[in-house]
Amino acid sequence: MCAKMSSRMYKGMRVSYAQRVCCNGYKREGERCVPICANDCGHGRCIKPNVCACDTGYVNLNSILANRCIPNCLGDCHNGQCINPGVCECATGYKLETKTGHCRPV
Repeated sequence: MCAKMSSRMYKGMRVSYAQRVCCNGYKREGERCVPICANDCGHGRCIKPNVCACDTGYVNLNSILANRCIPNCLGDCHNGQCINPGVCECATGYKLETKTGHCRPV
């Protein structure tokens, strides 16, 4: 929580007081302030403003603007697409080499 200073007149005197508000990058949900992620984390949850913590089997690519949790595959699934944790779908003309996780030409 952050404090926002305000003032008002009370019986002819200016009275200052602090209001409890959510800090930048957070929003109020009930009595709590929760972080805001500009994009949905996907398979994870927002733990700080624009920072996702991923579920098991997913990785966070904070270096890209999407900041989403994407499936993680052995060998980064070169020449294919990681469609679920540990599930690499190779591009046409390629076959998965299970030991390395790379899709090799057929």
